[in-house]
This record gives sequence, C-alpha cells and structure tokens, in this order.
Amino acid sequence: MFQGSSIQDITKIKRSDVFLDVTQRVVGMVTVPASISIDGTMSLGTILSSTDGGLTWNPFDSASDELATWDANGVLYNDLSESKKTTVVVTGIVKAKYLVGSDSLIQASLFKNKIIAK
Repeated sequence: MFQGSSIQDITKIKRSDVFLDVTQRVVGMVTVPASISIDGTMSLGTILSSTDGGLTWNPFDSASDELATWDANGVLYNDLSESKKTTVVVTGIVKAKYLVGSDSLIQASLFKNKIIAK
C-alpha cells in the first residue's frame, strides 16, 4: 500500500504507519486470494478473520462473506504475496485510515475483539 498526493510524494506504508500499539500477535496460515490482492500482494493492515483460534486466517470476501456477520479479529502485520504462515495482530491499536477493507461494521467487530481502530 502506498500514500501520497502526487507521484513524487508516494511512500510505502510502513508498520509504524498502521500499528500504534501491538499487544499480542500470533503466527497463522494466511490465505491470499487473487481477488483481493493488489499487484499480487496483500498489504499489511488487511483485516482478517479466523474461526479456528488463529490457525488459519482469511480476508473479507464479498462473494462469500456477509459483512454484518463476518467476525474481524486480526490485522495482517506484513505484506504477503502468497498464502503462508505469517504474523497477525490480534490485540492492539491501529490507525483506521490505513486498514484495508475497513468500514464502521468491521471496526465495531475489531473493537469487540480488542483491536482499537483510531
């Protein structure tokens, strides 16, 4: 993910841009579906969900998930270009403007799961 108002000002988003405080992280298998990746990469700050206690993680997929019932309970800690085991933040404080796929329903779900989006 990148930020900047013109091509000269574009900078790559860093962990310190997204994460204000990381209290707890886990390592789990994160699935990178082709439909949500940007340039073949899923960006750090992508909101994830695990239904098996953090063993596997998936991003929101509008084709198969319902926003009102999808349980956002993790945030990707690294850029990821393929499905593999990596770090997911499960408790902490993040900057909402850098979260990938964020809206008010998902932010409420994150808050319920102890991830505060400011």
